[in-house]
Amino acid sequence: MKKISVFSFLFFLSLVSSAQFFHRKVNKFDKSGLRQGLWISYLDSDKKAIAGIEHFKDGKEIGVCRYYHPNGKLRLKFKFRNTDIKVKYFDEKRKLTSKGAAIMENTAREIHYYWVGQWKFYDQHHHIKSIAIYQKGSPPVVIKGEPQK
Repeated sequence: MKKISVFSFLFFLSLVSSAQFFHRKVNKFDKSGLRQGLWISYLDSDKKAIAGIEHFKDGKEIGVCRYYHPNGKLRLKFKFRNTDIKVKYFDEKRKLTSKGAAIMENTAREIHYYWVGQWKFYDQHHHIKSIAIYQKGSPPVVIKGEPQK
């Protein structure tokens, strides 16, 4: 019986210590004032409705970042790979509405995203309704369908 109690105590202690180990710090700045690590933003002051989940390294977004509609469904997904960004937009029912690529221009005053390359736009049945080619700062060249806003 004593061995079971000791084992139970050690098991409980390991759970508590591992929980502390895996606890991540959120929304942190480094000494230079740059965002680092996991960042979570909220749509409400009670921090119940998540607006976005982003990952930063040295003030720049990295990896996969997600943004949400007020109903909690995925609205936008960025996948960062070096200078390329894969982008997907979703409606409030989490159906894909458009996808393509973007580039990020980071200046001292602002961060600006430009759509680049081929973008596909979908209807509610996931059929392609239009395709357009984008270049930084230029109007899109529509290949199929109507230009999108």
